Amino acid sequence: GPGFSRDYSRPAPYNLVSNLAQVAGAVHTGGSKAIGFTFARTWPALTGAPAGLAVNTVVGSTSVDFRWVPSLGKYVRMIGGQQLHAASGAPIAAPNVLVQLCKVSVNPGDIDVVGNPSQFTHTVGSGTAVLFRNGKRIVGKWSRGNTASGTTWTTLSGKPLLMAPGGAIVVLATVGAPV
Repeated sequence: GPGFSRDYSRPAPYNLVSNLAQVAGAVHTGGSKAIGFTFARTWPALTGAPAGLAVNTVVGSTSVDFRWVPSLGKYVRMIGGQQLHAASGAPIAAPNVLVQLCKVSVNPGDIDVVGNPSQFTHTVGSGTAVLFRNGKRIVGKWSRGNTASGTTWTTLSGKPLLMAPGGAIVVLATVGAPV
């Protein structure tokens, strides 16, 4: 197909190469869709926000914890009080942790080998969201009209929740989970 060719100086199957610009040009569908994240380097709302130095919640029966590390400017994922690291040794971390509280229901059509049904997290609808950014905690709301649309995260007054540039970890927790 467009953008793919063979480099016959290498043995198959390691000789298939791709020109990603040509592939993208051939399958371009009009650009990426906004999924709801809004980023800003500064945000005056942080000035009066309460401290958010730790994120402690639960997904299913799994504890999900992060700690703000000012020297990194990020929240580092913790398991059992220890930092989680990638194979490179770098901590698993992001400048934003967004906890979205969702309705969760039993999915009887998906049973594990021990007979336990899986859980289905409902991300269409609306509810509470909590953004942890710059060592601060901002309570807001989320809403998503249908499965084809992105999610909107706003403050309680309806303005966009502004995340720090550099990425985010979104945690889908059950309504009623601690945050």
